[in-house]
Amino acid sequence: MSFRSIITSIALIILVSACFSVDLKTQQATQKKKPAFPLLIDAFEDSAIYLETNFTQKSNYKPITYTRNLDTIIVNYILDQDIRRTKTKHEIQKYMHYHRINIIVDNVTGATDENIKVIVDTTTTISKVKYKRFSHLFTRHKAYPTYIINTSLKDTVILGYDSNIDALLEAKNRQNEWKRIESLELILCRTGRALFVLPEKDTIITATTIFKGNFKTKLRLRLGKAYSNEFEGFINEQQLSLSNVEFY
Repeated sequence: MSFRSIITSIALIILVSACFSVDLKTQQATQKKKPAFPLLIDAFEDSAIYLETNFTQKSNYKPITYTRNLDTIIVNYILDQDIRRTKTKHEIQKYMHYHRINIIVDNVTGATDENIKVIVDTTTTISKVKYKRFSHLFTRHKAYPTYIINTSLKDTVILGYDSNIDALLEAKNRQNEWKRIESLELILCRTGRALFVLPEKDTIITATTIFKGNFKTKLRLRLGKAYSNEFEGFINEQQLSLSNVEFY
């Protein structure tokens, strides 16, 4: 075998080995990489409808799960009733992980962009329950899964009271100004109500309603002084008027 043939053979062996190494590393990286968000299974998503209204809506954000670090989550809007009904020690502990009556020992603070990250995932849809006043009747509206992440290493962040997350949806008007299209319900007495909190390095999932209307605009979710990613959607312009408020 000539010297040139030997050199050519060695070069081919090195090239094949390098390609195999790259393919192996790519395969390993693909296997290790997890999806950015868990798979949400909602049996009622297909029957949900878009919400079309001319009124500013009542804020309606509740967790769809208290279970963390799962690849697949079943969407559930009756968590509180489920947990109170089961009354197992594990379920009560899981529930109270987010509900604090005595907060003296906690490093508690409000939501800001420095400790909370809000992500509205517009790549998929789930259903969202809206109850009628003084009734067990409800409708299901289409919604985007929304992830609230406590990025702090030490702070417990207040989300709201009981199991309500005090988030508000905002939209841009024709003057390019952000206006809220949802309002918090005025509660004069909060005595005996537990704070709803998100401990450090924890994530909770809720849902942002998808509206239907004739005005295309940008929207975002606000929680305290923290803001979500902006996304496009449709509303009716009357929703931008706070004089038209429909709490139920």
